[in-house]
Amino acid sequence: MPADTWAPVGLALVAALHLLAIGSCLVAARREPGERLVWWAVAATFAVNVVGSGWSAALSLQTGRDPFPSVADAWWLAAYPFLVVGILGLYRSRVAAGELTTWLDAATAGLGVTAVGVALYSLAPQHGDRLSDAATAVALAYPIADVVVLGLAVGLVAVAGRRADHVVVLMTSVLLTKSAGDLALATSQSGGPAGAGVLAELCFVLATVLGVVTAEHAGSRPTPVGVVPSTRAALTPLLGTAAGLGVLGTLWGDGRASVAEALALGCLLAALGRSALGVREVDRLREVHRQAHTDELTGLANRRVLVSRLQALLDRGRPLGLLLLDLDGFKAVNDELGHAAGDDVLRHVARVLAERTGTGSTAARLGGDEFAVLVPGGTAAGLVDLVADLEQQVSAPVATAGRVVHVGVSIGVAEAGPDDTGRLPAAVDVLRRADEAMYGRKRRRHGDVVRAPLAPPG
Repeated sequence: MPADTWAPVGLALVAALHLLAIGSCLVAARREPGERLVWWAVAATFAVNVVGSGWSAALSLQTGRDPFPSVADAWWLAAYPFLVVGILGLYRSRVAAGELTTWLDAATAGLGVTAVGVALYSLAPQHGDRLSDAATAVALAYPIADVVVLGLAVGLVAVAGRRADHVVVLMTSVLLTKSAGDLALATSQSGGPAGAGVLAELCFVLATVLGVVTAEHAGSRPTPVGVVPSTRAALTPLLGTAAGLGVLGTLWGDGRASVAEALALGCLLAALGRSALGVREVDRLREVHRQAHTDELTGLANRRVLVSRLQALLDRGRPLGLLLLDLDGFKAVNDELGHAAGDDVLRHVARVLAERTGTGSTAARLGGDEFAVLVPGGTAAGLVDLVADLEQQVSAPVATAGRVVHVGVSIGVAEAGPDDTGRLPAAVDVLRRADEAMYGRKRRRHGDVVRAPLAPPG
């Protein structure tokens, strides 16, 4: 068909599809207030593109040819910033990306893929001497901008992983299709096959149709992706870093700076930043773990750790002894000298337990003025000796608040091990028996250590 026959039809089709896409995006923005910025930005992308198409058609009618580059190219290239805003909006709404590490993971993957794409395109001799320097720059701007946007989309998909929803997948398909069209158009403009121009137009039409479909799926907004599995969280920046290093290894040292090298360097910087934040995150998690498993005042293990280790020993069928300590006279210290003096006494008891219990034992503060010592494989004689030693050391004078104070201690002991049938008690039963023995000692105030050999229930 002659160009003057199909060109108006093609322009009308493109304009109609763009207007449909704009309308769909505006409806999506109204339907999804949380993603309003995303769909406004995508609508602006289609609007700027259709203005560029109209301008190109007007120039073609006036001059009888399609000048390149032209003002229409400025409009088409101006659409990319809006598209970037839309993709970044998807990061914010579809991925729980409040942490900087998430953004750096996506940036590493995106920049690495972008660097590879730009490097591959720049290595292909597509333009020759058919275009001026300005025209070559404009022709290259399209695929380079496409690859940058695709890099962002790859980062989004990498972070979302298997939980990437229809909108993320469709948006990536739009970008892939548009990128294919721009590459085909650049090939056509640099003297490539005649069919390249037709393929470019078909890709642009398909990308617009996919844009409409994407906007229609805006209502199926999922719960934002939360914690990324550790394997994928490590794999995403690793692959991006490998891509960046590959580009630098291929292009570095030829004496010429390139966009691909700049992107690869940006990828490595993002990876370094991610690594630094990863080290800080490990330190933070270690501190959180320490706080969750230790008593803040004394530094001893807390009740959770004691019960866990007690149950682990019981599960392995190992005999053990559990000492439960309760201070005598501690309330009087608190009432007369204040809580600071009471804290000094508690720290004194913690030091005694840490120093006098053997390797493998667990000293813990259960709360208030109650402490415990878990002794794996403790014998009856050994437990008696340990109790006597702890009574003496805990009752030693403590200097605090300008005075010297003494506190006593009542210690109950529970022994646990398999019975004749090989059955073992539960941790709560061992704790209960040690508690009963401790209160029995507190009532008696003298005599032998109260031991409570434990038999399993039933």
